[in-house]
Amino acid sequence: MQLGKRINAAKSTISEYESEKHQLDPVLINTLCDLFDCTADYLICRSDARFPTNTPQQNEMLDAYADAPVEIQRAVDGLLAPYKREHKKIETA
Repeated sequence: MQLGKRINAAKSTISEYESEKHQLDPVLINTLCDLFDCTADYLICRSDARFPTNTPQQNEMLDAYADAPVEIQRAVDGLLAPYKREHKKIETA
């Protein structure tokens, strides 16, 4: 019943979703993903990964950053600082 209150749905509606008598619409899928802090693929059982995984190239870059001397890490941080500020503005808008 608590889920029903959080998404403003009756207990019978929740039951219909659970028994697949009623399909989830995209807006509700997004709401549930936010509520359960997961991806849509995880929510609808298309993936076992609750969160998106990095590409091999992203993992390679993260490893290189972690292994780099502090001076290199600071340089990379400096290069990314303007992007990070702009990204935060977009997220809070």
